[in-house]
Amino acid sequence: MSPQKWPNQCGDCYNRALDDNLPLEVPGAAVTILTLEGKWFETSGVSDLENNIAEQILGHS
Repeated sequence: MSPQKWPNQCGDCYNRALDDNLPLEVPGAAVTILTLEGKWFETSGVSDLENNIAEQILGHS
């Protein structure tokens, strides 16, 4: 089963919360929320500072 996005208002709120609260010393983060109502997967920042490669979510089942 692939990740399903929650309604935009939920996803947008979670995205802002992640982006607004990521400390400057943390280059990137990945967050997953699983409930009976749905799944939310998001990343923020970079996973490779040297090459400026964005965080990615891979291989969810």
